[in-house]
Amino acid sequence: MLENGSENALLLKCADRISNLTDLHRDIQTPEHISKYLDQTEKYIIPMARKVNEDMVIELTDMVKRRRRILKMMEYERNHTAD
Repeated sequence: MLENGSENALLLKCADRISNLTDLHRDIQTPEHISKYLDQTEKYIIPMARKVNEDMVIELTDMVKRRRRILKMMEYERNHTAD
């Protein structure tokens, strides 16, 4: 899709990922699932956004950073919670 997708297809894929990132909830998804999803976003979706819309690049990058911070907080809480 990155190489052969139309501009509209790339825009739609990026918009869909932004929506999906908004719906990632730590109460529902495991940290492993969230981390994998963020990795996929960086590897596949952000390069698509770079081809079609710089604002989407900024939004996706910011969302990934925020969710990685949340994952770090979750890890900290897991490691520092009294048993």
